[in-house]
Parts: sequence; structure tokens; C-alpha cells
Amino acid sequence: MDTPSATPAPAVPPRDPASAIAAPAEFVPAGFWIRAGAYMIDGLLLGIVQVVIMIVLMLAKVPSSLANLLSSLLGIVYFVVMPVACAGQTVGKMAAGIAIIRTDESPLTTLRCFARWLGYIVAIIPLGLGFVIAAFTKHKRGLHDYIVDTRVVYIQEVSTLRQPLVILVAVAP
Repeated sequence: MDTPSATPAPAVPPRDPASAIAAPAEFVPAGFWIRAGAYMIDGLLLGIVQVVIMIVLMLAKVPSSLANLLSSLLGIVYFVVMPVACAGQTVGKMAAGIAIIRTDESPLTTLRCFARWLGYIVAIIPLGLGFVIAAFTKHKRGLHDYIVDTRVVYIQEVSTLRQPLVILVAVAP
């Protein structure tokens, strides 16, 4: 009786590097301190603008409750509109050379950025630990990033002087 001989599996031909589809470049996650510095720059800038607006509104005799509401709305609009209008960046993120991106690299939307801002509130409730987890996760994502499926990554090389300055803003207050 003939027994079927075991034939070796055909060898897989080596891939031609020229025909391989190039994988997208890996984004480098922005660490906790550079993100904190960018956020502090945004906070300082926003605080200055809010103080100026409050002074103008007080001089115009606008009720303080309305002035406070308008000031708060300015902060919300800043963190929602700026990333959509400026390719994932706020002024602080521009200074740090970082940007918010979706994990699937699709464009940011106003609704997603609004949800991300709401995520800031959720992240700060447990003593700010929702922000701190960005220091310990693989892709340096905070709770608000997990909530809305975003990451903060470097998009440009930052000079050896600028990066420490941005970080210093985070630790100086």
C-alpha cells in the first residue's frame, strides 16, 4: 500500500520591500509634563483674556452672574473650537509642538472636542488622577483621552530650550 508522503509546506516567498505597503509613521506620545505645561500656558492665556473681559463687562455694568457665565463660556469655546480649527492644537499645544489626534487618525469634530472638555471635568473629580494617569499609560493618555478616543502626540520637533520652558510652566506655579 502506498502511504502518502509528507510534503513540506511551500516556503513563503520573501516580500519585496518595494511592493510592501508603507505603514503609517508611529506617533510619539506627548508625556505628562509637556502636556501639563501646554495646559498651563492655555490656562494663563485664557485667564488673562477672561480678566480683561470681566473688567470690560464690569465697567459696562453687566451683572456679575452674566459676566461669570460669559467668562466660563469663553473657556469652553476655547478648548472646543481651537483644536478643531487648528489641527488639534491650542496655543499651549502649539508652543509645546504637540496636538490632539484621534486614535484612528480621523479629523477632530466640535462634538468630540466638547466631549473631551467634559472629560476634563470627569478627570479632575478624583483629585485630578484622571490627568495623572497619562504619566503611567503606554500611550500617555489621560482619562479624558480614553473617554473620547484621542491621543496627544508630538507633531514637530521641539527645540532643546523650548521643551524645558514649557515643562517649567507646568511645575512653576
